Amino acid sequence: MRKNPNINVSELEKDYLLFCGIEKIGTELTLEQLKKEKKQYNLLDVRSLTERKEHHIGGIHIPLDELSERQHEIPIDKALVVYCKSGIRSKMAINQLLKMKFTRELINLSNGIS
Repeated sequence: MRKNPNINVSELEKDYLLFCGIEKIGTELTLEQLKKEKKQYNLLDVRSLTERKEHHIGGIHIPLDELSERQHEIPIDKALVVYCKSGIRSKMAINQLLKMKFTRELINLSNGIS
């Protein structure tokens, strides 16, 4: 690819995540809030196995790229908090689960566990 001299990028889109194809989701929770209310939720870690082995905060582990095949493993008795390192992959996972008609409330762990 070659640079187009007629295009001058001077700033990024205001809603960069939406611009990158990650839709906004409704409910978010901080790590501090989750620690206070952890028993109210099921947790889903969508990071890689390597990341999971380094550190996790519990819950079921299904990497993002395996979610469509393994979504039936996710418990549905409580609202589900989805987490990753920074909060980006968890948003992608929530979007996938919404498209798969997941039946429980989905909550993103804002800013992840980094």
